[in-house]
Amino acid sequence: MAVRTPEKISDVNVFIDGVGHLGVVEEVKLPEIKQKLESVNVGGIERDIQTGILEKMETEINLNEYSPIVYAAMAANMKKGTPVVFICKSHIVQGGVKKGVVATIAGDINVNDNSLKGGETAKRTIHVSIRQYTLEIDGKQGVMIDVDNLVAVIDGVDILEELRKNLM
Repeated sequence: MAVRTPEKISDVNVFIDGVGHLGVVEEVKLPEIKQKLESVNVGGIERDIQTGILEKMETEINLNEYSPIVYAAMAANMKKGTPVVFICKSHIVQGGVKKGVVATIAGDINVNDNSLKGGETAKRTIHVSIRQYTLEIDGKQGVMIDVDNLVAVIDGVDILEELRKNLM
């Protein structure tokens, strides 16, 4: 059995609303896809059961510059009610094998410009309340969630298909 090495992320770029490059990216915290579980007592033993509901998703994008594009996108989001779309691209290498990772994140945003401190790197944090999220690794879609349209495809399985049929 060959020894596997960890995947290493070479770099990350973020593009916003088709406008262009967002700025110097420090980190993109991808959203946690988390089931809402309910605790029940079964025969004297407590355990969690699935509810069929996914918890709300949020993400953070941390920048090392104060790009004016961010506030322009925020203003449009607030005025029109349309989500801000971020396309996050990354390059991963593992044992000489190279893969692309693309996360598309759309939602409502809040911006934290943190503090101004002489001699320190600029830090801006964009908080995104997610409406749509897609993650592709090496061209294969792993996740596609569309909150507004009740779609949640995980590894090719639409877990909300029956719910959508019953409600819409």
